Amino acid sequence: MKVLAVHPSGLMYTRVFLRLEPLGLETVAAVLRAAAHEVRLLDSQVESHRDLERLIRKWRPDAVCFSGNYLANIPEIIDLSKAIKAQWPDCFVFVGGHSASFTAADMLRHYVHGPAGRKGRKGRKLDDATGSFVDETRMGTG
Repeated sequence: MKVLAVHPSGLMYTRVFLRLEPLGLETVAAVLRAAAHEVRLLDSQVESHRDLERLIRKWRPDAVCFSGNYLANIPEIIDLSKAIKAQWPDCFVFVGGHSASFTAADMLRHYVHGPAGRKGRKGRKLDDATGSFVDETRMGTG
């Protein structure tokens, strides 16, 4: 499976003073690669939303994951998720990170196309240990 891992753009003043290393996202990418998935990372602190769209159009990932570690990035993540699902409805879009975890219910209310958190289309989720999709409906949890 091809997975694109996206770190949102920089927060206020980070372009001037610092860049936040996407360590959590890099860890997720390493686990996915170890499970034989093809993974690319895009850091929106240094690349644009246009670069993101161009990469998705050219590479056609099966899934796009966003790092939701900062509350200030939640609106951007929701907007980008909506745009991706509008253009590529079969792409599985999901979000991880502590801010996404404790705002998941609110994020889902603002997300029109379907779940943007742990559960994806048709009850699929990303298994934390293996990086593989499992069908929750067959497990009796979906």
